[in-house]
Amino acid sequence: MIYKNITFQAVPFSYELSFNDRITLVGGDSGTGKTVLYGMLEDLKLTDKYHAIKLFNYRSEDFAERLEETAASQTLMVSPARSI
Repeated sequence: MIYKNITFQAVPFSYELSFNDRITLVGGDSGTGKTVLYGMLEDLKLTDKYHAIKLFNYRSEDFAERLEETAASQTLMVSPARSI
């Protein structure tokens, strides 16, 4: 399943994420919230509505294999501030 939009609340904030492609890379400077976003999406993945979200951390041992297996899914990769 490919999600074009993901909407959720993490009190006191509301989030509306829009995706233009089936694979989304998240990067940025240190301290900008990448890890927090990753954690919120891990929790959101436990719901019936968003159970098909695929999350990858490039440091995972089986990163390349898992990414290849799920290339047709909406994917989020969180990277640290330095380039991967």
